[in-house]
Amino acid sequence: MESGQQTYHNEPERLSAILEQAISVHQGSSQHHHITFDCTEDVYVYGDRTRLNQLFMNLLHNAVKYSPRGGEINVRVECERPDWIDISIEDHGIGIPQTALPKLFDKFYRVDNSASRKIGGTGLGLAICKEIAEGHGGTIHATSNIGNGSMFTVTLPKLDMTNQMSS
Repeated sequence: MESGQQTYHNEPERLSAILEQAISVHQGSSQHHHITFDCTEDVYVYGDRTRLNQLFMNLLHNAVKYSPRGGEINVRVECERPDWIDISIEDHGIGIPQTALPKLFDKFYRVDNSASRKIGGTGLGLAICKEIAEGHGGTIHATSNIGNGSMFTVTLPKLDMTNQMSS
């Protein structure tokens, strides 16, 4: 990834299947968190299943890790714009200071507050998430409030399967 030589093996992928797989791994490994999944439309992306799985596994892992008291994590897929899909992962954990949000996706950046320092990590996970989202023609951003959790939103281009299905 560092050299910009990351290759993606893109194919039409059903987004809900990738998300359901990532959710089942985290739901099964966490006794203190309940993960909800809201996806009202069966949508496809043109992407690398392994890399997209890595992206969503990483975001779900962070949601669990930074919600040490447990609680609900919400995964939501919205298709309100014709060519884009918004996938949000929201937790009710410790939150991120507003001053840290602009640097959050930088390599090796770690939020410097006592609550997050106790949790640990390398500061690479979100940089990798950004690389994968951008490698798929998308974006990632975060919103947060200290003590009230965080929401990470990945926006990816929607693949129109109507032409693929009829041919």
